[in-house]
Amino acid sequence: MIHTDDESAITDVRAPTGRRRSPWWLAAAYAVAVLLLATAVTVGIVSQATLRRTNNSLAAVRAELHQTSEGLATARAGLATVTGESNTAGLTLLAEAHQLSSTQATLAHTQATISAQGVNIWELNLCLAGVEKALNAIAVGDQTLAVNSLQNVASNCAAASPPTS
Repeated sequence: MIHTDDESAITDVRAPTGRRRSPWWLAAAYAVAVLLLATAVTVGIVSQATLRRTNNSLAAVRAELHQTSEGLATARAGLATVTGESNTAGLTLLAEAHQLSSTQATLAHTQATISAQGVNIWELNLCLAGVEKALNAIAVGDQTLAVNSLQNVASNCAAASPPTS
């Protein structure tokens, strides 16, 4: 209604009685709102499904990680055992190397002493083998073989004995 100074002149500018029509933009806004609401619901449903798949995948990865952690703990324990054994073996090897070094020094000293005494071990072994053969020949009564055996090693026996001063 429009009022003027003159109240008797009231003009009604409303639409004629009956059904009023909404402006077109209001209908478009409702349509856009419904479309946005449908899109939001669809996105929510898709997001829930993705979240469920992600949670399932995460649970599987956690289980695999737990198994891997257990395997790693077992491997570390095994490594610690092997490291301990290796350290023990290293100490044993070190002790044996020291003992070997000591034995080698003793052997070198003994060889030097034998050389200083002038005993030739190789010749002595040949001499003893010939004497043994001669004794066996005597035991069976073969005097000829005994004499031949002694004559064959006489030079070895002479070479084995230390020189006389």
